[in-house]
Amino acid sequence: MTTEQKNKLIAISGQSEFAFITEGVESTATGYIVSEDALTRMAAALEAAEASTARITELEAQLQQSADQLATAQQQAQQLQGQLTTAQEENGTLTARVEELEADATITQTTKKDDKLLIKTGSGEAHLNPNSSMNRLADSLFGKPLQKSE
Repeated sequence: MTTEQKNKLIAISGQSEFAFITEGVESTATGYIVSEDALTRMAAALEAAEASTARITELEAQLQQSADQLATAQQQAQQLQGQLTTAQEENGTLTARVEELEADATITQTTKKDDKLLIKTGSGEAHLNPNSSMNRLADSLFGKPLQKSE
């Protein structure tokens, strides 16, 4: 046993030292004398080491699973970035098309107050226009609506 190993066993066992015995008058073997308490502490340390090894194995598996999930998430992020880039390009194309259409003099846009058809009827509310063919048909079927009192 190396000195380092001996020192670790002494630290774990709680003994101040390991007495060394040699083969001789009272013994037929050589080795170290270790108390029962020291052996119990060593066994507990071995069990703790085994439990730590099992926990490390479990954590390594979780680490690998997390690494796999991270790789998947990074791939999805790249796909989403590609989709975002495509959408931004399409948005740019559509914006350019809108600007092109707005610049085209043959296309006109009106607002409610500038619409000449609405101005002719005197009201922006087509359902109140008595000259509308749909309103005349409805009036003939259901009768004229009550007039608003102003």
